[in-house]
Amino acid sequence: AAATAAAAGAAAASGAVAGAVVGTTSMAPIVVLSFRAGRLSLEGKMLTADTRKGEVQLAVEDEMVHVCWCVRADDGSLSLPEDDFVVFPGECSLQLIEKTRNLVLKFPLERDRDMFFWMQEPSADRDALTTQVFNDLVNKEGAAAAAAVDVTKAAAGHTVDRGAGLRDAGAQGMGESAAKLPPPPGAVKAVTA
Repeated sequence: AAATAAAAGAAAASGAVAGAVVGTTSMAPIVVLSFRAGRLSLEGKMLTADTRKGEVQLAVEDEMVHVCWCVRADDGSLSLPEDDFVVFPGECSLQLIEKTRNLVLKFPLERDRDMFFWMQEPSADRDALTTQVFNDLVNKEGAAAAAAVDVTKAAAGHTVDRGAGLRDAGAQGMGESAAKLPPPPGAVKAVTA
């Protein structure tokens, strides 16, 4: 419980937790973490950027943790997830690729499932914290479910005493112009070991 509280508190303090409840029923996915990131594709040993604006989401539905990637429109709205898959504790970890703002979602037992992203958050200040919170929520048993309860309470107007910083969907700054986005990385050599 302390680890869950710490993960949810760190997530809330990071400002990276989205307080958006997707849908209207308790069975709908609840986004517990989101950050702006585009996709990268691995071609040989090089990563190539998909230049579309995107968002990575960690969502909980029926106690299952989902990793999703959605396209962000200029008005800040999100598409339905282009990628949506369930992950289990210990199955994967999100890591910053050294000397870049690129990320790899590593699946050590199934390397062909590895996914790559490039950060689109305006500042790199929270990149390391975002990856830490993501990993805490995914890999600590029950942490994501506890965070989903907190998000649901916050969305309903209840006080959640896990630290300041829960963001709602309207406060995520997703309507930024393309000029404010960091440029997509050029082709870079993949360093995933």
